[in-house]
Amino acid sequence: MNTPSSPLDESPAALAAGWSNADVEWEKKQEMAAALAGKDATSAMVLWMECLQIARAHFAGDDPRLGASLANVGLATLNDKREEAVAMLQSARNVWAYSAAWIDRMTPEQRARSSPHHFRLEQKNRRVYQAAEKRRMHNYAAEW
Repeated sequence: MNTPSSPLDESPAALAAGWSNADVEWEKKQEMAAALAGKDATSAMVLWMECLQIARAHFAGDDPRLGASLANVGLATLNDKREEAVAMLQSARNVWAYSAAWIDRMTPEQRARSSPHHFRLEQKNRRVYQAAEKRRMHNYAAEW
């Protein structure tokens, strides 16, 4: 039986698709931190701090991944370092508030659909599907 794998199990494929090393490393560390969060908070925190370092060094100031990194570290430190955590969470909100331009620059890839009919519809109406995906991302960012 095949078990589903992470899309990042194949880093060479991600790099071939145009991802940078920073993109791949940030995603890998996010996945590992999320898997550890309930079991080993200290190790998850180390990974989230590494994600924040990657985001600050390699991503634009309006990149939602920077906002996610700030939010993860802020939430993880909320009980121990309340003032720092609140400031970090506010920074995350600021990034998300200005992420509209980043989202508008996105070119969402075509998704696999449940049937050839859906696939053909998406190919025929690519701009409509991309606009819908961007709207979904704008709505997600607005929740912050």
